[in-house]
Amino acid sequence: MSDQHTPGPWQAKKNRSSAAVYDGYGTALARLPSSEYFLSRRMADATLMAAAPTMLQVLRQVDVGITGSEANATTREQWEADMVAVNASVRQAQQLAVGGAIRRREEG
Repeated sequence: MSDQHTPGPWQAKKNRSSAAVYDGYGTALARLPSSEYFLSRRMADATLMAAAPTMLQVLRQVDVGITGSEANATTREQWEADMVAVNASVRQAQQLAVGGAIRRREEG
């Protein structure tokens, strides 16, 4: 499968009346007009959109990590270490997608 989307990283920015997603060259990929009342929500949407290339990359790493680990792990401890690394990549992508404001489910 070839990537046909604009390569990352992307960045979310806001001004007084909109939020937007920009590529690495500063070209707007999406604009989300908004009233002041909904601007924080639009910025959250833009942040999630901007994380898309990273999330795609992490999903691919997870796919390779899980299938590769199952095939190559010689011990349960090795498999568990591989899964810890996969989990760390997923958490990093989640934090990027929500602007760093994520807590583990167990933390409430």
